[in-house]
Amino acid sequence: MNKKIDLLYIILLTGLCWSLLIVGHELLGHGGAVLIVGGTPISVDAMYFDQDISGVTFWQEKFVRANGSFINIIFAIIAAFWISRLRNKSTWLGYLLWLIIMMNCFQAGNYIAFGKFISPGMDWAMILNDLEPALLWGILEMCLGVSLIVFGFYYGRKYHYHFLDSKSSHIKQRFKIFGIPVLTATLISVSAALIMPTDDRLLMIWGGVGNSLFFLTGMLVLVFIPSSKEKIKEVSSFEGNRRLLIASVILMGFYLFVMSPGITF
Repeated sequence: MNKKIDLLYIILLTGLCWSLLIVGHELLGHGGAVLIVGGTPISVDAMYFDQDISGVTFWQEKFVRANGSFINIIFAIIAAFWISRLRNKSTWLGYLLWLIIMMNCFQAGNYIAFGKFISPGMDWAMILNDLEPALLWGILEMCLGVSLIVFGFYYGRKYHYHFLDSKSSHIKQRFKIFGIPVLTATLISVSAALIMPTDDRLLMIWGGVGNSLFFLTGMLVLVFIPSSKEKIKEVSSFEGNRRLLIASVILMGFYLFVMSPGITF
């Protein structure tokens, strides 16, 4: 069914999914948590939410740091429930929901499980500070992250058959539905890193690559896992969905040209 999935739709819906993931993480997640605990929002850009939470409690500070990823987990849960209720999953809405599940699970899972090994300043490294017993909390954090990665693989495999065609090369189709979104998300993430204000542009670019390409590597792995011909759902060409395209342009525009340059509250 590769010929029935328009490449432009894949790119734009990936843009919608990735922008939702990052905007949700920073603004709804960290920003929402700051307001809940009574802190003061200061600014936000493509990668950071700056706030004053000097007067909050120990656990409130942990909540603010964790809530970015918690929002991503909520996005994945909502999308998983929604796609399970779709009578016809072989639609652009079905494809978008499938992307939301995978991207949020892989990105949040890798961030939670492995962020602490990348930098001590990352949220899930700082969450572990002063938690006792440290070993137990570290294990629980790793288990949460790995569980999300496993869910990403599970849902990626479970629903990918709705977007394949038995008449075309399966690996080329899998690259189109798994690989192109990863490359698109990486391009958008690096573009945001080039736009955001910083004194260390190279570090931000590497951060953009890590946040997208490295954390979404599971989707690239799925490109090379063979598909069962018996499970492929034969469907007609996808109908266009102008509302999703409009939503994609609006949210990508907000992420790249409003939030990435920096918003001061």
